[in-house]
Amino acid sequence: MARSGPRVVVEDRILKVAVPPGSRVKGHETYTVQELVLTVHAVRYRRERWLTPDGKTIIAPQPAGTKGYFGPNPRRSVLKPYHPGQSTLPRLAALLPPVGMAIAKPEIQRRLTEGQKSFLTENRDVLRAGHTNFVLNAAAFDSRRSRALPATLIARLAEEPETIFADQTAWSAHRDRLGFTGLTTTTEPADRFAAHRFASRPDPVRIATAGAIRGSVHAHDFRRDAVVLSDDAGQFAVGRHTLCWVHVERLVHRLDTFTDLHRAAQQKVRQLTWDFYADLKLYQANPGKRRRPALRARFDRIVRRRTGFVTLDRLLARLHADKAALLMVLDRPETPLNTNGSANDIRCHVTRRKVSACTRSDPGRDGRDAFAGLTRPAPGTPSRSGMILATGSTCPVTSSFRHCQSLVRCRGQPA
Repeated sequence: MARSGPRVVVEDRILKVAVPPGSRVKGHETYTVQELVLTVHAVRYRRERWLTPDGKTIIAPQPAGTKGYFGPNPRRSVLKPYHPGQSTLPRLAALLPPVGMAIAKPEIQRRLTEGQKSFLTENRDVLRAGHTNFVLNAAAFDSRRSRALPATLIARLAEEPETIFADQTAWSAHRDRLGFTGLTTTTEPADRFAAHRFASRPDPVRIATAGAIRGSVHAHDFRRDAVVLSDDAGQFAVGRHTLCWVHVERLVHRLDTFTDLHRAAQQKVRQLTWDFYADLKLYQANPGKRRRPALRARFDRIVRRRTGFVTLDRLLARLHADKAALLMVLDRPETPLNTNGSANDIRCHVTRRKVSACTRSDPGRDGRDAFAGLTRPAPGTPSRSGMILATGSTCPVTSSFRHCQSLVRCRGQPA
């Protein structure tokens, strides 16, 4: 029997055995067997048709949950393998017909992309739960300057008397009136540690909107002292910032070495980095002011050394420039030292991108984003969409089952 036991109603069956005459019954020995049955159940509905005295035809409606020629369970049988199971559309098309399901690949595609509006709306509400306004204040303009928004655009925003916008519609109208929408972008390195990779510079619309959201956060005094942890990607360079130490070591590990001197220097720096990382974890578990100067001095000795490997020396110089972000844990011990947690949360997206490339349509991207959080729900905070994956697309929603955005709102606002 499985450790956790079956999650369905257990059927009791009595197995009889031939015994010699004179034997006595001594009860039963219980043994639970789980079986998996994959079957297709087809129903031919005979919908009544009535002709009213005034000449109108009335046809009986389809059963609840039926969409087209399929009931609610085929949708679940497609969503479960595709999203939590990391399957692909061709595999689903090859899996369902052998069990008796007469369904074509385009129909499977529609089950994956259509009818996800409620899920997508819930995800978007979570992102903007609580306050929905946009504010132009000192924090907003500081954010824009740090993201290299042109001074002329910053001045254009600062000259306007209106600084508070109630919602996205009001902010978008103000942004369009100032001419932000028609601006073009150029290209620049995606990050400082990988100058050979090129990506689009974040457009002014996105930078201006991010600054207004940050201004709203400061205006409502909500987590103003929060620290943003990232792998040094440009889109995360907001507010107080700290960097992932695993990515730091990865930068050293990925350097191309050509001589024994290069390889020895690389291994030496990698070992020093991991040793320092281990001591930072010990400090994080038991912080103390007396240990901070020693750890800072040790960091300086690691990144200011000269190894004779020019590329490595340049990398160490860049790490030294990010000293404040890399050693944020000394002042804020609660700050994580790596991005493993957030990376694992989006690992399913990266895995699917490697297996079947990216989605090719807006409905496909919406479906991917809507179900991204369903495979890793927060403990104790189920969402209505999670019940649909578990019980089908027509499961009842009880009053005790709350939306994710209402849970975030309760935490973000005072009682």
